[in-house]
Amino acid sequence: MFFIRQKFTLILMTLIFLFISSESNFSKNYKLTILYTNDEHGWVETDSNHAGAANLYEIWNNVIKQEENVLLLSGGDNFAAAPPLSMETKGASTMDVFKALGHWVAPIGNHEFDFGVSVFKENQRRSNMTYLSANIESESTGLVPDYTRPYTMKQFNGFKVGILGLANIETPSLTNPNNIKGLQLRTYEESLKKYLPEIKEKADILIVLIHDCANKILTDYAVLSLFDEYNVAFVGAGHCHQFVNQKENNSIILETGSYLRNYGRVELTYDDLKKEVISSNSLILDNVKIERKLNKIDTIISNYQKEIEVSQAINRKVIGKLERDYTRDKDDYYTFICKTWFESFPKTDFALLNRGSIRQDLKKGDINISAIKLIMPFENTLYLVDVKGSNLIDELKNKKIIGCYKSSNNTIMYSDIKEIQPDKTYRIILPDFLYCGGDKVSIKSKCENLEETKLNYQEPMINYFIKYKIVK
Repeated sequence: MFFIRQKFTLILMTLIFLFISSESNFSKNYKLTILYTNDEHGWVETDSNHAGAANLYEIWNNVIKQEENVLLLSGGDNFAAAPPLSMETKGASTMDVFKALGHWVAPIGNHEFDFGVSVFKENQRRSNMTYLSANIESESTGLVPDYTRPYTMKQFNGFKVGILGLANIETPSLTNPNNIKGLQLRTYEESLKKYLPEIKEKADILIVLIHDCANKILTDYAVLSLFDEYNVAFVGAGHCHQFVNQKENNSIILETGSYLRNYGRVELTYDDLKKEVISSNSLILDNVKIERKLNKIDTIISNYQKEIEVSQAINRKVIGKLERDYTRDKDDYYTFICKTWFESFPKTDFALLNRGSIRQDLKKGDINISAIKLIMPFENTLYLVDVKGSNLIDELKNKKIIGCYKSSNNTIMYSDIKEIQPDKTYRIILPDFLYCGGDKVSIKSKCENLEETKLNYQEPMINYFIKYKIVK
């Protein structure tokens, strides 16, 4: 009897051991849901063309209620180059909305610097967001500035996510260079090689956020092999306002348009036995208006609208009528803008402007100041300088720059380099952004007789409509 009991105990212990051993070989899968937007540019309000942030808040809250592990990310350019509400509050209204919406991490977009570093730091504090940039360094120390970090980590139940951020490599020419003096940018490849091995040691799922165009990430930079080498599961792109949803090897590359009109939903499944993401899929979805009650984001926006109610009332007042449409990136649109500048500064004979400073189409019908501020949303002021024709010819080889001139009969013409006389000195008008070196313009070192007008580049168009009322 004793031996039977001993044998039974031995068998039972063996079975328990075998069960425990086999149990340790069972894998457990964890699902991570990522909700992603990029290039929001302060479009948080609801109007006829935008469902707005309050609507997206309800959509996302439904996802958060259904899914256990949810991560809210942005691709950068959050609050500037924006509608009047965000511009007049220097981004504060947008960042309060972002805090309520739940965005957690973003790479530093070039427009984050539009109001200067001090305003950016205040907006970061206000939103409680983490801004990442592994490639921005101090020129003097080589260290990452104190308002950003190369990467961050987030612990979920059962797995850890590591997120690396990269600022656009052309940031020094995409914002006013005066706003980022003393900073330098490393290439994407350098920064990824430096930090991805470090993140890989700490995280189970790797994410990279780059404030650059998805198509460039796919074709122009030597980064895809690094994403593959370090098993980067998701790459959030931005800057070009494109719609891209593509998988390269095991990495999802996603860019979701702009202005909170759309968002991305990414699903990753992590296997804790294999220690890797075993499946992934992604969608770009519309921020479609839904039936909903007022929520806290509606309240935030309403409170800011009341704060700037006086200026908003002035901005909404009709100042003229436009009898035709102007479409962004069309030559006649730029010549019309130049025409308004020449009207305000008749002694100038040439105008330079950058394509990126004109953000929207201008539709026919009643025109108010808000409409003009939407198409020209920056705090750029106009400068007057004397420049030799030969230097002007050099600058106009830059495809980001538009030139207009007045012909002998005072007609406004879209510039043709052949018409510029190399030895002639031209009195030109241009935004301070270009004068200071934005979009890689080098005119500052080649000009004379600078006059700072203190006039925002929007003002001539506003004055033009006030003067002529009906514009054909």
